[in-house]
Amino acid sequence: MKKLSQREQVKKYLEEGNTITPLEALNKFGSLRLGAIIHTLRHEDEMDIINLNHTGPARFACYKLKQEPKQETMFDLEPETKNPYEGGF
Repeated sequence: MKKLSQREQVKKYLEEGNTITPLEALNKFGSLRLGAIIHTLRHEDEMDIINLNHTGPARFACYKLKQEPKQETMFDLEPETKNPYEGGF
């Protein structure tokens, strides 16, 4: 089994809905350059990643994958809603 690169590990982690900070990247994936990985994911993989800067006694970056709003399909309709394709013409 091929070992995933740090970039692939961070990408998978974000796609699972997690947020990540530089300290988490170091502890989980051994990455000292999370900012560079995020830059690559944004530009080469065209991922929409947002930066949630945390402030307080210490300021640090926290990254999250921006979730696209779910598009409603006819399969998501409520059961009591009439299916537009039933009943003929």
